[in-house]
Amino acid sequence: MKNLTRVRALDDEATTAVLELPKFNALKPVQCARCGHRGSFARRVFSITGVPKSKYCDDAIQDTISSYITETFGLAYVFFKSPNSKFYADSAICPECQSTRVVFDIELSDDFFREAAKLVGQPVEELRRTFAALPKELQKPAIGRPNNGLHADAGKAPRR
Repeated sequence: MKNLTRVRALDDEATTAVLELPKFNALKPVQCARCGHRGSFARRVFSITGVPKSKYCDDAIQDTISSYITETFGLAYVFFKSPNSKFYADSAICPECQSTRVVFDIELSDDFFREAAKLVGQPVEELRRTFAALPKELQKPAIGRPNNGLHADAGKAPRR
């Protein structure tokens, strides 16, 4: 017998509990793509069961679940997350224009920097300084910077 996929909207109490999970809330809403609002957003979180863990990232499954959430709950945009081996869909609603076209981004929290520092073998404060300097570095012209394969022209012969 095939597993039946179930999508259940969490109540306020359950949503609050899930949002407090560090691995869940590392990716959070930061700006409305429609009106530009930055700040807090209302959240809708859905628990998804019946999907094998190996299929959490499957595009077809995510598309089917997204379509169901859009048709049933009127939310056009969701992000899929799987903290603690559970499967969720997360959506944000702009308080200004009611759009669900909300940009999510990674929060550079203390936990993030501690984990990243372990992975790269740097002290936390050194890693913070490196991250803080990145926007300025990325705005510099590419000429004069080493080509580390990140440019579209990497590996191509120079034009004549």
